[in-house]
Amino acid sequence: MPSVDANWNGTCSNRQTQQDLCRKLLPLADISCGKFQEFFGIHPQPVMYNEPEGEKDYLVSFSVFGKKAPPENLERVDRGVFIGRHLGLYGIDFPLYDPRNYSSMFGLHDQNRISFVFIRSKAPELDGLLVRVLSGNQQHYLNTCKSTILCTPILDLRYYLEFWTRSFLGWVKHFYIPNLTYWLYGDLSGYQQYAETQRTSDLCDSIYDQLLSEFESEAVSFTQTILSYK
Repeated sequence: MPSVDANWNGTCSNRQTQQDLCRKLLPLADISCGKFQEFFGIHPQPVMYNEPEGEKDYLVSFSVFGKKAPPENLERVDRGVFIGRHLGLYGIDFPLYDPRNYSSMFGLHDQNRISFVFIRSKAPELDGLLVRVLSGNQQHYLNTCKSTILCTPILDLRYYLEFWTRSFLGWVKHFYIPNLTYWLYGDLSGYQQYAETQRTSDLCDSIYDQLLSEFESEAVSFTQTILSYK
């Protein structure tokens, strides 16, 4: 079963927009986490970040910069890995429900995650960068430097929520993060559906409500499909 990955990069330094997006995503997080309870009997919680800038140092993967080169003044500690100093984080991160999460063929547990976490920094080249927060390999020598690395948000989908994900990421780009780039079968796949869509709060809410409904519907139908194979 081949993997189908979706990944995204972008920058949003506007604090109010960051807050608005994260608040907006809470119902989606609640639905996804609730499905874990229904199907697996566990109830993960979304992770909320609200660290002020200057709070911590983090390892930073080159991947968070997308197609841009990492800033020249960023300290390199390994190939493709830098250390960002005096950073904060703001955002939301939660697991994507998939009935295969705990199967031997998939086995991602709660680590297949939708992440909209923003770096907060006084350095303009870092401030507002979208990242995913990962714990480093405890056995890796870089763990002696810092144990957490900021990398590119990514989802492993495989026949599930693929069209929904590109519509969802297109919605985020259109209404919240205009410079968001994402890849799923290609760059900005499916974004053309928003080409004639006005950026109004009513349309934003209406499309989001539809996305929530479609997410729940596909989660239920795909779960039934997986159960039919057992």
